[in-house]
Amino acid sequence: MRQGTDETKLRRSKVLDFIGNHKLRLRRDDSSDPALWARLQAAARRAGVGSVFPVSAQGTVLDDHTPFLRAGIPAIDLIDFDYPCWQQRCDTMKKVSKASIDAAGEAVFGLGSELRRR
Repeated sequence: MRQGTDETKLRRSKVLDFIGNHKLRLRRDDSSDPALWARLQAAARRAGVGSVFPVSAQGTVLDDHTPFLRAGIPAIDLIDFDYPCWQQRCDTMKKVSKASIDAAGEAVFGLGSELRRR
């Protein structure tokens, strides 16, 4: 496929950023696409990890998903800004939770499966 053809057009963007910490809670940032986020939450509930994606929001985040949004591409950013070691020296491998990574992955996989069916 050539770049720029309909076959290569990006339809959605999902950014996974700070998803591995213990006690993971991923609230929607106000700039993430609300419809795509709602579908992610539904996928998380189907996967049994809905509690990781509470209904509350966390304000606007300018992050890796922002250029996609500016280009008119629906995008979401999975980022836990309540993580106390964010951008700190305490952010070590000891803070990584296999369960958190699995929960985020199951939700995103479920969302991707749903979007492919449409």
